[in-house]
Amino acid sequence: MKKRSFTLVEILVVVGIIVILAGLAIPVISKSMATAKLNQAAAECNSIQLAIKNFETEYSMMPYPEKAKTGAPPADSNTENQFCIGGYSTTPDTRYKFFFSMMIGYQYDKPTFKTGVSTEDGTTVDKDEWANNKKRIKFLDPTAAYAKGNGFLDPWGKTYSIVYKTDGEMLNKLEEISVSNFFASGLAPKEKLLTPIAVFTREGPYKSNPDKDETIRYATSWEGVKTY
Repeated sequence: MKKRSFTLVEILVVVGIIVILAGLAIPVISKSMATAKLNQAAAECNSIQLAIKNFETEYSMMPYPEKAKTGAPPADSNTENQFCIGGYSTTPDTRYKFFFSMMIGYQYDKPTFKTGVSTEDGTTVDKDEWANNKKRIKFLDPTAAYAKGNGFLDPWGKTYSIVYKTDGEMLNKLEEISVSNFFASGLAPKEKLLTPIAVFTREGPYKSNPDKDETIRYATSWEGVKTY
């Protein structure tokens, strides 16, 4: 019996169908991956907020991520009794690193070294890197990226924006800090919050000059994923 072969037209039809199906599937997969990143970021925002709340419960004061032995957390110069860390940067500053080091218990740039030691064998350094976390409690678990030395950044490689009232009072309006770097070009969530703590980040990589009219999705500690 003579074997039947596929004709060139039949092969092209099959290839065309595969290309069409792939074209339909790729946007769906891409959107799912983007949403997964947002959900991951929202979960990490919640973890940071919970860590700060637990710190306040333990010490009756907010974290003081500065290299000082005494005193209260310094307020942001733009808003009374307000402390700000991070803000969409790809290069974390000393205060951001210090915050996570004291809350996690492992150094930001050397995650195999515990906070307050200089070597893996536990040699203590002459620094108060635990700041006002005097009991050396680990309030925040390190992420897989942190353990690999990549820091505590959002899924797009930016620092999280962390804002809290140093006196523990309600954070009424996030727009109060619109003059800070958290709200570059006016792109940021503006909410009335019944909490002294807000942690959030915006979707996508860092942009030095974001489009003011661009629709942006945010991961937040107060309402999960939100579009502004």
